[in-house]
Amino acid sequence: MNLELTEEQELLQKTVREFAESEVKPLAKELDETGRFPRETFKKAAELGLTGIEIPEEEGGAGFDHIAYSIAIEEISRCCASTGVILSVQNSLYCDPIHRFGTEEQKKKFVAPFARGEKIGCYALTEPQGEVRDQRNESVDHQWRRRRCYDRLREHRSAERGKRNYRPCGREGHARLQSRQGRKKARHQRYCLLRTNLY
Repeated sequence: MNLELTEEQELLQKTVREFAESEVKPLAKELDETGRFPRETFKKAAELGLTGIEIPEEEGGAGFDHIAYSIAIEEISRCCASTGVILSVQNSLYCDPIHRFGTEEQKKKFVAPFARGEKIGCYALTEPQGEVRDQRNESVDHQWRRRRCYDRLREHRSAERGKRNYRPCGREGHARLQSRQGRKKARHQRYCLLRTNLY
């Protein structure tokens, strides 16, 4: 088994590492302390194709593979874990499921502008017995809970009460994939919704 990176992958690694060191790392401390979304950095990452790494070029992405995605997220996360999460959510939790399972019309509307970085995607899930396990996440979790009344789907409001909700990139997102737990006796207990025009 050959574990060496190809020339293309090494070039990608070098490019993303330079970007992370010059654009991401200087803001890391401030972002962690304030919780501010790095919109300017996000736009610059989009120019490098980092908002749709594995999405085909015809759908607005960079057209790379899984290894390239791993390299890029690793290099960004070396300098700022939260920026790495933002790009990971955009790529794998928002764009990828719609790319894999969406219709052609949905891909044009809900993948292409997100893969190009023109719009921000987010993902939401609930954890019925959720507890705060990491002290560092407590303030972020508190912020998400404060926004719960704005982010919930009305028809599921009663089912969501008392459960912990997570929405990475939730305040900034233009669209959201939402994973829901259905009724216990239902045939399909987990399903996904796409919600747009969030704010």
